[in-house]
Amino acid sequence: MQHALFFYGADTMDLEKFKSWMLGESYSMETIKGYVRYLKQIQSEIDIDELDEYFEVAKYLHEAEFSRHQKNNIAKAVNAYLKMKGVDYRLKLDKRSGPRDIWIPSDEQKKQLLEVSPWKNRYYNERNNLMLRILFEAGLRAEEVVSLRFSDLKRKKDVDRHYIHVKMGKGGKDRIVPVSEDLYEEIKKFEKYYSSSKWIFDNGNNEPLSSKTVRQICYQAAEATEEEDLNENFHPHACRHYRAVELLDEDVNLEAIRRFLGHSSLETTKQYLSGSDNLIFKEFEKKDKHISGGV
Repeated sequence: MQHALFFYGADTMDLEKFKSWMLGESYSMETIKGYVRYLKQIQSEIDIDELDEYFEVAKYLHEAEFSRHQKNNIAKAVNAYLKMKGVDYRLKLDKRSGPRDIWIPSDEQKKQLLEVSPWKNRYYNERNNLMLRILFEAGLRAEEVVSLRFSDLKRKKDVDRHYIHVKMGKGGKDRIVPVSEDLYEEIKKFEKYYSSSKWIFDNGNNEPLSSKTVRQICYQAAEATEEEDLNENFHPHACRHYRAVELLDEDVNLEAIRRFLGHSSLETTKQYLSGSDNLIFKEFEKKDKHISGGV
């Protein structure tokens, strides 16, 4: 059975009612603003009042020159609007086929991501930028970063070492992750001025944020850079790939990188580095002195 669209056209789409409805459904303010923004994005391109069938929206999104991330967000906004109208049909874009390609942000892209401040107030900007810094420097998984307590941040004064104690990472294993003094001090500063919880990234109810929120923060940061490559590709795991390649460039051996990232297998670590030409050169340089500039 086909479901007719219950939108009322570009000029009559009731976005104020939509905002009120989302508030009543306990959507976050960031999600509300985002969904309204995405519907405004398409209402000038589609005469929704003339559409008879729901698949026309999917066809439009398929042909539109938006990033995949933007298309997915528009689909979510459309679905929420339809839900308000009592329509149970769900628009869903096709998933990627095959494994995700390994994509590693450049140094300049990392810089852009760490400089954006698109969130609604100073606290969220400070918190989310700190999260991105930890992801890039500590190479943590999304699930690990939201599980961090302030008590997991450690300092050995006798040897001047700073590190994060990652507890119960993937596979139920603990590990030690070295961090810079700058990041250590930044986390301590955040604790002093903003914290009222044991969790570094608290959801406001003395509970940790969800890993889904980490992904949303990454997508929002990428969108704020207005760079298509970041919009299309940036996600939390890209920070782990970036850090792995950075450590390789600093001549850290593969076994140390494996332990740093918490991989159970060295093969997994090598896959993380497969997007880096440096790995290829390093392997050849071990075998052939001419490649490394030797004689």
